[in-house]
Amino acid sequence: MCIIAVLPKGKTISRDEFAACWDRNHDGGGIMYAVRGRVQTHKGFATESAMWAAYQKIRSSHKGTIALHFRIATSGGINEKMCHPFTVGEYAVMHNGVLSGLGAERRSDTCVLAQDVLGKLPDGWAVNRGTLRLLECYMRSERSKLVVMRPNGEAVIVNESAGQWDKGRWFSNDSYRPPMRSTWRRETLWGEDDVILPARVRLQMRAKDTVNPNWQRRCVACGAWKPGREMEHVEGMGLTCESCQEQLEALNA
Repeated sequence: MCIIAVLPKGKTISRDEFAACWDRNHDGGGIMYAVRGRVQTHKGFATESAMWAAYQKIRSSHKGTIALHFRIATSGGINEKMCHPFTVGEYAVMHNGVLSGLGAERRSDTCVLAQDVLGKLPDGWAVNRGTLRLLECYMRSERSKLVVMRPNGEAVIVNESAGQWDKGRWFSNDSYRPPMRSTWRRETLWGEDDVILPARVRLQMRAKDTVNPNWQRRCVACGAWKPGREMEHVEGMGLTCESCQEQLEALNA
């Protein structure tokens, strides 16, 4: 899925929204913005806490537009190099969607787009109306969204209508919305009775997460660390491991 958040001057993202973005798109994150005529990029964040700390530090001193990217890998593997943004000359780009025919085992579709397509265009392609119109048509045909950061700090949103504006901020889809609180049964997961876990409690649980070099995530139900590929987002709850998913399915049977 992935999600891009474009935060114009004076806008920010809440802790709950940030956590929701990461929980549902947890294969690495990145940030881009521009300072004094140069695009700045930070990428390869392996944990929510590390990226949140970096974002807070940047936003505290930078008042201009900031773009965030949370990745779900569809090609190219899970590693720092495949995280967005990708630098293309004086610009940087973030993508949300799947570009048919471009992804490979070692390079994601966005990496191929940046290096083999956008990187071959003449200088100034991101301010050329004709080029941007072609990109718009391409992104629409692929049901994708692209954000280009210019050196002047302007974020160009390609296929903007496919995303959504919320309180002056643009998101490429709705996976930034925090989950509603949900009821789990202690007798299956912990031992007794029913218990309601609001979003804030789950955020406090996530706050205890530490950097994990194996790109693993913590199951919100049992607290065990598991490879991200073995986890699944359960609506209204968050990332859960296969064992807990089976128990939840049994409860709903």
